[in-house]
Amino acid sequence: ANHASETRVDIIGTATTLDGPTYYNSPTIYGDFAYNHPQRFQGQITMDEMAVETPDWEYDGENKLLEMISNEAKYKKIMVNKAIIHGLRQEGTLASGATRPSLMGGIPQYLTTNVRTITGNAPLSIYDIEAITGTVWSTYRRMARKLVMSQNTKFAMNRLINPYRQGTLVDNRVRLTLDSIEIEPGEFTCLMDPYMPDGEIWGLDFDGFEWLTYKNHDWQVRDTKDPTTMADARAVVGAFSMLMPKEPLMFRITGFSTTLTDYPLGTF
Repeated sequence: ANHASETRVDIIGTATTLDGPTYYNSPTIYGDFAYNHPQRFQGQITMDEMAVETPDWEYDGENKLLEMISNEAKYKKIMVNKAIIHGLRQEGTLASGATRPSLMGGIPQYLTTNVRTITGNAPLSIYDIEAITGTVWSTYRRMARKLVMSQNTKFAMNRLINPYRQGTLVDNRVRLTLDSIEIEPGEFTCLMDPYMPDGEIWGLDFDGFEWLTYKNHDWQVRDTKDPTTMADARAVVGAFSMLMPKEPLMFRITGFSTTLTDYPLGTF
């Protein structure tokens, strides 16, 4: 049969005759279209040998260097979190004049299948969430349930229903947060991350991520002391990457206004 351009055709079965037909080959896909590069996270603390043993106002433990490298390890894990949220994939090279590090792509690298872009810098609406989740549901019948956003975006979302809130003469406690939303495609929980960019809401399924550790490069502290110096040194290092195999079940809302005055407060 002939079909017009962009006509959607749903396949409901394969047509076979009743005379012992042969099997039809089903379509298959070889290879993985999603890939990433590893990224190394590292930091080193070097201190004079005497300074290591001398307490001060900040560090008064038995070994100041170990305390400092412990703090450095925490800071590097924050860097991993930022890379997951902001990172873009980059292949490293040692080519002369073009040396660059290997960088892992984060969520923005992969979250591209289900995107709702609000044009004209218009305010966010709960119905934007309904629209994008409805699209995902119509295809997969299931989806991510966590709405991840910045604090400023969460402030804007809280104000979506604040003008309609009402109190009574006996109320002595105020709660102006919107922590979950139940719409036809399901119930969604709001989460804040301090490193999320404003004007973005990501619907994420944390079980849909694959965290990859480079061989022999899980978090570790190494003794990097140079024996030719009178200094002690420790380094923390780890190399990681990630994939999002369940990305089709996730979604993104972007482009909406981040100006809080665009969202009515109501009278309170």
